[in-house]
Amino acid sequence: MTEIRSLARGHTRTALRVLVGIMRSDDATPAERLSAANAILDRGRGKAAQPVENNEDGEAIH
Repeated sequence: MTEIRSLARGHTRTALRVLVGIMRSDDATPAERLSAANAILDRGRGKAAQPVENNEDGEAIH
C-alpha cells in the first residue's frame, strides 16, 4: 500500500496539470470543467464538511 501511494504521489504534478487543463478547456463540457475544479479544490482546500442527520434520539444517521 505504501508503494502504491508513493507511485501515485510521483504523478501529482502531472495530474494537477491535467485537471487544470480540463477546467480551463473551452472544449470540455461544463460538467467536466466543474468536476475538474471540484477535484482541485478538494485536494487543495479539503472536502467540504458533510451534514449528518440525527434520529429522534439524537443519534447520528449514516
